[in-house]
Amino acid sequence: MRTLIVTSHVRPSAQAVPLAAGCIKAALPARLQQQTEIINTYPDQTSAELCHQLLAKQPAVIAFSLSLWNRAAMLELAQELRRQCPQLFLVAGGPETAGDCIELIREGALDGVIRGEGEIAFAALLEALDQGLPLPPIAGFLAAGAATSHCPAAVCPDLAALPSPWLTGQIPLSEGCGVLWEVARGCHFNCSFCYDAKGLRGVRPLPFERLERELRLFADAGVGQVWILDSTFNAPPARGQRLLRLLLDVAPQIHYHIEAKADFLDHE
Repeated sequence: MRTLIVTSHVRPSAQAVPLAAGCIKAALPARLQQQTEIINTYPDQTSAELCHQLLAKQPAVIAFSLSLWNRAAMLELAQELRRQCPQLFLVAGGPETAGDCIELIREGALDGVIRGEGEIAFAALLEALDQGLPLPPIAGFLAAGAATSHCPAAVCPDLAALPSPWLTGQIPLSEGCGVLWEVARGCHFNCSFCYDAKGLRGVRPLPFERLERELRLFADAGVGQVWILDSTFNAPPARGQRLLRLLLDVAPQIHYHIEAKADFLDHE
């Protein structure tokens, strides 16, 4: 079952990394993973061009990651895909699904949306579609025509059980490239202007052993820049200091982008 995961980037750059798509693909069973492709798109491509590009791959399922800035363009693309290929299964995830999912489904002529962390939900969805079974209840998935609009966001109960998109090779690395590096999910704080603490509260760090292996992979590949995805790198301070020592010990030559809280900076 041919599946495409479409990621829309602002522009080609070192930050144009399909991290969410890579995480979702890495969590699929091997047979489904082999039939799944990550597609990167950019705003200068028209819906007609993208539609032709995607349909040429003869997919059965197309998934979109929706953010505020790309919502209109991606839903327009979904509508055009539906018009040209009615039998496609179209599903969306991403930050925009935290809002009115029924409206999203209507705007994009979608078959459903996945709210929250998509690794487990997307794998369960593809398994059912691949086997031609009626869709079972899936945490975080809201189907078109559902009897209720209530759909709590999915949460992966054990981050340590999720495969790394980097260590499994789902996202290619090249000399001088950029990396979006997830080291934790969530936030200790609940600032009104920020989304990171919405939904599940608290911070869930990824296993330190995995982070060390990923960083060594980045160093060996000659990665030039790493954006560390952690809302507050140094909260608590001891965790931040441990991660900083890892960066210094393993790959001090890489340029890092880090978000820290000044209140927690100390002499060390």
